[in-house]
Amino acid sequence: MKTHNSNKTASSRQLKVGETVKRALSDVVRYSIHDPYLEKVSIIISEVKMTPDLKIAKVFLLPMIGGALNNEDFMVAIKSLAPQIRYALAKRVKLRYMPEIRFVLDSSFEQASKLGGLLEGGK
Repeated sequence: MKTHNSNKTASSRQLKVGETVKRALSDVVRYSIHDPYLEKVSIIISEVKMTPDLKIAKVFLLPMIGGALNNEDFMVAIKSLAPQIRYALAKRVKLRYMPEIRFVLDSSFEQASKLGGLLEGGK
């Protein structure tokens, strides 16, 4: 899968920390955060991009939502839990500075699906 566009290539340190944070975040969201709204949603963390100073982690999420829930409500809920998630993450990942977590709705899967539909329709 293609990663999200950026003007510069990430350093090996950024990539390593991003992958470590991604794995830990997956566990935190699954096992450590107890929110009635989020328990109804399966969350895919597709990528974590770190800033060069490692102080901000941009987390690309894809919620698998069913029923009456929508992406906007999901993003409000997950963003409100960011401090709690960051605290739980700090217990799992040992870094000099725990990055600020910024959640972003991942649209790359949706874009790939639309492109696939266009390609199939063109046959």
